[in-house]
Amino acid sequence: MSNEYLLLELRRLQTENRELREKLRINGRHARRIQRAYDCALLLAQWHIAHLPTSREFARAHGISQRSWQNGIALLRLARICDQANRWKVHELTSIECKLARAAAIAVDVPSAFYARGCKHMRQ
Repeated sequence: MSNEYLLLELRRLQTENRELREKLRINGRHARRIQRAYDCALLLAQWHIAHLPTSREFARAHGISQRSWQNGIALLRLARICDQANRWKVHELTSIECKLARAAAIAVDVPSAFYARGCKHMRQ
């Protein structure tokens, strides 16, 4: 009787562990994506402050992939630093850093808020 109970408990715990590992993997991947988007957005902001272009083409020429650029812009939009037409609304790096940090926290907690500010394929 106790052996059967222990086997049943073991199966239940294995199932629970599998589910928790899956949740951790999903959350971990999204959190890493947001961190990379934060880094890219901060670099784009520094370029803006230095009066350099922040276009996709300029970013590609300087080693930033299109996906990274899109994620960075989505985070800038979530922070309301850029609008939908990629016009900059905030021009001080300290304010940008503060707003980006808040937006990154929101993006981790509410992924749909981040994806809604991205390009079309991110919204689907």
